[in-house]
Amino acid sequence: AVVSTQSTGGMDLETVGSCLSASFLGCCLIAQVPQIVDILKTRNVAGISFNGFAIETFSLTIQVLYFWVQKYAILSYADLIALLIQDYIIVTLLLSYTKEPLGLREYGNVVGYLAAIASVYFGTISKAMIVGVMQSV
Repeated sequence: AVVSTQSTGGMDLETVGSCLSASFLGCCLIAQVPQIVDILKTRNVAGISFNGFAIETFSLTIQVLYFWVQKYAILSYADLIALLIQDYIIVTLLLSYTKEPLGLREYGNVVGYLAAIASVYFGTISKAMIVGVMQSV
């Protein structure tokens, strides 16, 4: 491991980086908690876009899978995992509390997403394909 010899007022850059990373992870852990709590209290999801959260969930999933297949240290993408878990909760709440039924397209997106995750899990989609998708974005 390479250790930085640069210093910033008594703390080396590695320590500063670790502190910033930990604080960023802490913020991500609670980023959507107020919205989740509000939905649970009111049982109301009016004004929240299912498609918006579906796109965000898909994007975060691709990023997490990329870091995972590239064998990065989990702390380097733990913030993405925290946001992804919160998105899963919000999407589940949207599906549970929406007053207007979702269209066939939305349910198709959910099924497609689950099929893609299962394909990655069972090895149907190669690691090279995931890396290729992420690098083409």
